[in-house]
Amino acid sequence: MISLIIPVFNAERFLRQCLDSVKSQTFKDFEVILVDDGSTDSSGLICDEYCVSDNRFHVIHQDNQGVSSARNKGIEAAQGEYVYFADSDDSLRPETLEHLYAAIRQGDYDIAASGFSIVKDGVEVDKCIIPEGKPIVYSSDEALSKLLKDEDLVFFVCWNKLITKTLVDEVKFENINQEDYLFCASLYLRLRSLVYLNESLYMYIDRPSSLSKEFSYIGPHKTVAVLARLSEEIPKERKVSRALLLNRLMRGLRTSSYLISNAESLSHNEKEAYLETCKTLYKTHKKEFFFHPAISLKDKIKMVVWKIFPKLLSKYFDLSRLWK
Repeated sequence: MISLIIPVFNAERFLRQCLDSVKSQTFKDFEVILVDDGSTDSSGLICDEYCVSDNRFHVIHQDNQGVSSARNKGIEAAQGEYVYFADSDDSLRPETLEHLYAAIRQGDYDIAASGFSIVKDGVEVDKCIIPEGKPIVYSSDEALSKLLKDEDLVFFVCWNKLITKTLVDEVKFENINQEDYLFCASLYLRLRSLVYLNESLYMYIDRPSSLSKEFSYIGPHKTVAVLARLSEEIPKERKVSRALLLNRLMRGLRTSSYLISNAESLSHNEKEAYLETCKTLYKTHKKEFFFHPAISLKDKIKMVVWKIFPKLLSKYFDLSRLWK
């Protein structure tokens, strides 16, 4: 059996579409754990309605604690051999569970992942590694490298993956921004192998967010915080992954500190607080970064130049390239 875990918070406008896409699955052996995270609209009532009409649906009502807490509560309640996460304002294709289940059962895999579509203004854009290609198998190190290289969105979201319950039980969502990234990294550290299907099996509905547009410096700075947290998880013995992490973290510090310094919406004290965080992370990781044999001399020189002439580096290097 598969346990679908869906956190719900004030999603009355989109929730029925999501739940109907679940009911339409060609694979029938599943349960749905709906976690109503303190909704103040009719979302809780809609969850109750589906539970009455279909005994595969179950709901947990709790006070608002955030998406990480809601997902963890769903994991605790799940009875299936496999776990699948979905967001309450997105949709699944009818064959999603069937295809992922068939894939994960064909080999010694802990995770079956798929591509997905981003739907904006009624237009779908597929996000696949090799569209129409054959399934690809990744080891633990390979999956972690994909995540740390930021090569494809499919590796750092939780809602395009069918995961063995035994693996999920080893990892919990933390109450941190970009919790998906840290959760997936923790999974990859522990898995035996992951099979990726070059199919778009999940529909992510892109809805406008004025917050992300207004505070452009926040995204990179949040990612820096997640990478710093991840540095506590990846052991130094995993040299390749460790080098990728350090390189990404240092590039993130460059970008984050530049954007914060030039953010007009921040006060002087706020800037100082953010920049102090960047400075502390740099001091914590600089020795390992500069002495790591797997990090190129070019990347080390970039960091030296940045520390001496931060504005010069920002002028001659595209920030988006520095971040990636």
